Formats: sequence, C-alpha cells, structure tokens
Amino acid sequence: MPVLFIYYDILYEMGLDWWRDENYSHGFLIPIVSLYLVAKRWDSLKR
Repeated sequence: MPVLFIYYDILYEMGLDWWRDENYSHGFLIPIVSLYLVAKRWDSLKR
C-alpha cells in the first residue's frame, strides 16, 4: 500500500472531482470494474 501513500494527494483530488462534477461521477465505478476484471482473469494473469 505504499503506492496509495505516495499518490494520496492525487487520489484525494480525483475523488473530490468525481464527487463534485457530474461529468466525472462515473469515476467511482472505475476501480470497482477494474478489480472485477482482474479477478475474472486472475488465472491467466498469473502466468
């Protein structure tokens, strides 16, 4: 999790933008969809 610590300010500002601006409100779905896709293809990614 050191990456989250390094990019905390950027991630925080992105979250604020996603919360405030309706044009970017879908941003909250991106990490969830990304995690789903990684989990779905985990076996092929391990190779």
